[in-house]
Amino acid sequence: MKHKSVFVLGVDGGGSKTVCVVLDARRRELARGEGGPSDHYTVGYAVAREALCTAIISALETSHLIADLVSAICLGMAGVDRPEDEQIIHQMVREIIVVPRVRVVNDAVIALVGGVGQPYGVAIISGTGSIAYGINARGQVRRAGGWGYLLGDEGSGYDIGRRALQAALRAHDGRGQPTRLLPMLLAHLNLTRIEDLMALIHLQGFQRHQIAALVPLVEQAVTEGDQVAWNILRGAAEELALAARAVIQGLEMQDEAFDVVLVGGVFKIGACLVEEVRRRVLDTAPQANVILPRHEPVVGAALLALDLAREDFGAPINADSHRSFFLRSSA
Repeated sequence: MKHKSVFVLGVDGGGSKTVCVVLDARRRELARGEGGPSDHYTVGYAVAREALCTAIISALETSHLIADLVSAICLGMAGVDRPEDEQIIHQMVREIIVVPRVRVVNDAVIALVGGVGQPYGVAIISGTGSIAYGINARGQVRRAGGWGYLLGDEGSGYDIGRRALQAALRAHDGRGQPTRLLPMLLAHLNLTRIEDLMALIHLQGFQRHQIAALVPLVEQAVTEGDQVAWNILRGAAEELALAARAVIQGLEMQDEAFDVVLVGGVFKIGACLVEEVRRRVLDTAPQANVILPRHEPVVGAALLALDLAREDFGAPINADSHRSFFLRSSA
């Protein structure tokens, strides 16, 4: 296949940060840029747009490309669950850059494509939020979870961090078991009194991603034999595996061999949660192959953008795997 000078952008926009990569037609990464959180449900339109703009412009400037050379952009964004959400992100893009082809998907889609390397399998995502998402061999799609921190996101970094804070408060009150999480959290947050936690959370604007950043303390406490911390991680594993089971059974994949990719910052922190989720997933689908990501979600977005731009160089980007994801998901 003859490759023309085709360049695309892939964007991964989440509750903690926004990343944009530039790929050429040979799937080579030329540059990347980064911005702040861009989940418009939690930070609002203006902040999300600014984060998106920072990531895109930074990637273009680093690659020394002008916007006119970009053939397509795919954005995998947290909080994109309805056509109205897609329209909001499309509007943001139009205010930042003019691109011939634009595709907006939920960030779970790019996590699966990037993590597995193909549009078939299941992704369990645990970052600031959480969701399970799958595509079966017939191209059918199913998701579970991902309803936001007020209504769901069980097993997410925020959920684990919040439960750690609650456990520390319960231990302080005598309502719960003693736990090493209490002194560990006080030291980590530079607090001398547990009462100061109220001001930090409610008055000083402690954000969701800062609560999610407490997960390493829970992992550390588990390795030190803390039963309360272990109960928190085990509960998170149960919730994530339950979401995956709903997806797997809903897509009738429980007797098939496929990859289940564990995506997100929570799975990078330690082995305890990974092994618990792996064991529970295999109870549902014994032939599944539970893996860590082969590529970042943002690379999955860029691959989908290349697929979107396939007309520019005469063939789908993943022609070697017979059918492009773009074609399958549009069928």
